[in-house]
Amino acid sequence: MAATWIISAILPVVLLIIGAVMKRHIPRDRNPVNGYRTERSMRSQESWEYANRRFGELLFSWGIIALVLVALFNLILPLHPDILVLIDMIPPGICLVVPIVWVERDLKTFFDENGRRKEDV
Repeated sequence: MAATWIISAILPVVLLIIGAVMKRHIPRDRNPVNGYRTERSMRSQESWEYANRRFGELLFSWGIIALVLVALFNLILPLHPDILVLIDMIPPGICLVVPIVWVERDLKTFFDENGRRKEDV
């Protein structure tokens, strides 16, 4: 039973750690190796810094949500541990995708096609 909890908590904890690191240690320069790398985020240094900081914040927050959901699933669902571990992968998966969609929406809202911050927003 304890092994199920540990295995189920790995992905949410990884989301929390990556989110905490990204919030505090934004890669200085745009690069193809690390950081939040999408076409929109790499258009300018300002959009790069915004996207990396925002993604870290959201990933950390959604990591907490994933951890809570996984804990609730383990407490409430009376399933075989193998099945439960598979079900426990769903919240972290969703909680990884939501921040990406959110940051891309923010970049589209707050930055123009050249990566400059929009003045009227």
